[in-house]
Amino acid sequence: MGCKLRIIVLLLTGFMLAGCGAAYKTDYNYHAPTQPRGKMCASQCSQSKTLCKRSAGPEQKLRCEEEYRSCYQLCGGEVIPHRHCVAFCNES
Repeated sequence: MGCKLRIIVLLLTGFMLAGCGAAYKTDYNYHAPTQPRGKMCASQCSQSKTLCKRSAGPEQKLRCEEEYRSCYQLCGGEVIPHRHCVAFCNES
């Protein structure tokens, strides 16, 4: 590859990456229900999530997680989202 072509490819790659912006990921912290009934209910949610993930395709696994969080909250548990930057983060 010629020198000029390499420079053009590098510049184009740099411009494309600069235009992407930051990428974020959300993690979740779970606080268990305090009541025995709620704990049993949350356990059933966990079992349902496991079964869902076994039968789901890659795209559907996110739905399994969403359903689990909803079920967990309905059982009296608390789900706390934590969003953080994973790529192209602005440090300022």
